[in-house]
Amino acid sequence: MLLIIKALLLILAALGQDHRAAAGQIFPLDMALNSVDDSYYGCREKMANLVKTKYLKKGIINSAKYKISWQLGEKFVKFPKGHLTRNHLIAIYVYSDSDVCHHFNQYK
Repeated sequence: MLLIIKALLLILAALGQDHRAAAGQIFPLDMALNSVDDSYYGCREKMANLVKTKYLKKGIINSAKYKISWQLGEKFVKFPKGHLTRNHLIAIYVYSDSDVCHHFNQYK
């Protein structure tokens, strides 16, 4: 096993690849601007409420495509299923709309 590790280290040294970040190089971490991160303890319910009461309405007002797709989703999704709420299912429906999906993913 030790021989394998030594061999791998020699190969890496021979390749001479530098994997360090260049000085001053900035890597943006925010892949989805103005998105909700619910991974912090205590924030999930608060952010879910803000999405329902503020951000969903704002998105529908500011984007005609999003509004139309959301309205179609409301017609398509009648009842919640399993652990997903009706809004979860509508959001999945909206995201799978190619026009809306393209708009969301253009910032990647």
